[in-house]
Amino acid sequence: MKHRQGIDTGSQVSSAETGSIKLPKFKFAIRISLIVMLTAVTVLAATVSPAICDNTSTQFGHRVIRQVRIIRHNVFSEAEHKKGLFGDDPWIDRLPLGAQFRWLNGSDGLDVTGWANWIHIKTRESAIDRELLFHSGEVEDPAVLAETERNLRGIGLFRNATIGSIADQNDAGAADVDVVTEDAWTLQPKVSLAFLGGSHVTGGAGIAEYNLFGFGKAAEVFRGTELYRRLDIFGYNDPRVFGTHWHLLALGTEDSDGRIRSLLLEYPFYSLQVPFSLTLAPSYIVDRERLFADRVQQPIAFRRIQTAMAAEGDLALVATHDLVRRIGLRYQEWDDTFTSVQNYPTTSKLGLEDRRTHALEATYTEWWPHFIKTYFLDELGHPEDKDLGFAYGLRIGYSPEVFGASSNELVMGSSLSLGGQVSADTYSWLYLQTAGRERAGQLADSFVTAEGIVYQRLPAIVDHPQTLVADARGDLSSGLFRDHEFVAGGDDGGLRGYPVNFIGGTQRLMMHLEDRVTIAQDLFHLMSIGAVGFFDGGEVWGRGQSFEASNFLASVGVGLRIAGTRGTLQIPVRIDFGIPLIHHVGVNAVDIGTGSGDAFGIFGRPFYAQDNSVSVPENFAPDQTVSPYHFTSPFTTLGGAFPDY
Repeated sequence: MKHRQGIDTGSQVSSAETGSIKLPKFKFAIRISLIVMLTAVTVLAATVSPAICDNTSTQFGHRVIRQVRIIRHNVFSEAEHKKGLFGDDPWIDRLPLGAQFRWLNGSDGLDVTGWANWIHIKTRESAIDRELLFHSGEVEDPAVLAETERNLRGIGLFRNATIGSIADQNDAGAADVDVVTEDAWTLQPKVSLAFLGGSHVTGGAGIAEYNLFGFGKAAEVFRGTELYRRLDIFGYNDPRVFGTHWHLLALGTEDSDGRIRSLLLEYPFYSLQVPFSLTLAPSYIVDRERLFADRVQQPIAFRRIQTAMAAEGDLALVATHDLVRRIGLRYQEWDDTFTSVQNYPTTSKLGLEDRRTHALEATYTEWWPHFIKTYFLDELGHPEDKDLGFAYGLRIGYSPEVFGASSNELVMGSSLSLGGQVSADTYSWLYLQTAGRERAGQLADSFVTAEGIVYQRLPAIVDHPQTLVADARGDLSSGLFRDHEFVAGGDDGGLRGYPVNFIGGTQRLMMHLEDRVTIAQDLFHLMSIGAVGFFDGGEVWGRGQSFEASNFLASVGVGLRIAGTRGTLQIPVRIDFGIPLIHHVGVNAVDIGTGSGDAFGIFGRPFYAQDNSVSVPENFAPDQTVSPYHFTSPFTTLGGAFPDY
């Protein structure tokens, strides 16, 4: 196989400069794609936005909220506590000692649910009240109620949250609003064991509390072994500093190959109608990174020292539930220093050059949100809030030498997302992303990403919900920096059945087909279980590898999905058994991999590689970042309090 050839140090620098692509007009194509995207969204905004703005001026009804009632449920409801863990599973009685086992775990026996509720500190009413976007005496607006409900489900404290209004029978102009929350189990002993593609095993132990004393703050301590390093993590997350809307996230690690220090202080868009946001995010990273395009047996290692700083302010020009239009000013700074690692090629032979990017950017975001609450797409029966709207974000700026940059360069980026509901059981999303730099008329470190995903709910199999998912993604680039590459492989690399981080390059095509079946929901009031059958296929080329059929990778397999129903996000843990259909050197006949969430369909993170700490290095496109309020901006994603290392 060609990507297993030895290192030709004499040709690598040339590969980095040219992006390892032989298409003569590829740089021109990237420029054209940027221009077409900008033109299309500008024309669409001019033709569509006036009608949408007119619609948002209509005030809903005239009912005034008389009172707001906050109804808090613990991890296990009163009814579940009375029945016990196995109260809804009478089939256990047919097993030897099954009836005695059920009684032992009930409220009259060990009372497991009662002890769990006693240990857990229920979210305080004041913490919930601070998240409400409405108050007594205001006019009832269903859009505001729906947005508050989404936010409550997304902040990581509750298994579920619902908000409903009840009309006053004696006063047609008044209504009572009930806010019902179901607490999640937030004290999590972290004992992990993961099997990555290629027989790699990782694990660790620690503890995290995501709702300290019921106030919604989080802290984490963890020690573990990742794919390439040992690490100790310490983190603290406060989404409401001193009861305000300021958000503080601090993370530090001490690792076998370096350390990470990062801080995030922001005043976020906590609602679609918030007029502004502010962000300050410094970070410092020292570690060993790896290249996967030219390896012989093991990936090539080098040492990176990165000092970064981001400061941004955004202002909403239009802030309604039908249309959001924001402008911003952003300063981004990355200082990267590369050094060689013993027994590996020098940085000069690898084509790695120290660089400094100090860019001042103007940003623009336009978004027509359209949220729905649905089920059985990515999760096992847990409510899923999805945006079927249209959004695009643009960034353009300049990184001058006078600011301390390595060279004068124009920087630019854009992202676009479009969702649709084709039928009652068919949903689709399209994502586009571009980013790059221009120096003296030449593109550098530029890429275009396109991804489409379709969900089709199929007829249930003996009352077990079934969903078919199809996904395709393409990443094309020009002049990528030597340490930037598209990677594919097992685990989170999208090619189950192959070793983790199996191959890297400058161009990538991926496709996935997965049939998901939910087997059991809230089994023993603890978990939901599902099964999948899948096909993965794709190819990565560039940097000495050609695009040809012999380099194509494909696999089939089956997997198990387990989601804890008493936790916060309820993202399924996956266990996949993949069988490569096309064998290459270093590939097993059958491979097992584990992880959390989906193995594909996560838009953004173009340069992601398993356990390379700089997962999204120097990406100028608006990317899918984790936010405590990920339903208030179009290019954010569901995630925990602490970022993945």
